Amino acid sequence: MALIELLPRMRGKRVMVVGDIILDFYIVGQAVGISPEAPVPRVEVQSESHLLGGVANLLRNLRDLGGEGVPISVVGKDAEGERVLRELEGMGAETSGILVGEGFSTPTVQRIMSPNGHQFLRLDRPRQRLNGEMVRRLVEEAEGRMEECGPVILADYGKGVMTPELARE
Repeated sequence: MALIELLPRMRGKRVMVVGDIILDFYIVGQAVGISPEAPVPRVEVQSESHLLGGVANLLRNLRDLGGEGVPISVVGKDAEGERVLRELEGMGAETSGILVGEGFSTPTVQRIMSPNGHQFLRLDRPRQRLNGEMVRRLVEEAEGRMEECGPVILADYGKGVMTPELARE
């Protein structure tokens, strides 16, 4: 059976997606010289944009295939976390399985790009480790949704949500 023939089977399926939600920022600019403070390129910003990445990207892909993703994740109690939740709700995604973690920063990746797509620099918010209480709460969220979901996707983007303990549970 060809892959294209499997796509109709996806319609209406609920898929649990457990792992890191990332807020990706893209800053596009032109190198216009060397910085006077240090021997690094000086870039004039031409545009800025952002996309939801990690688990949120999988949710979008599942939706585009006719399915529904059920996210199990953590965002920080910060402006980025609020933005992630607002945008997920705006695209019709379920957000009740996304915990807001005290002391946890929403993972972000900022890419400084040239207009032709060359990446100058990537800035990652530091990798974090969830405490035992947050892992326990995520496991409870996942267990509470197992009956309503078929497949489960474990999505580890190295940002700290997908711990070995969470994957085992």
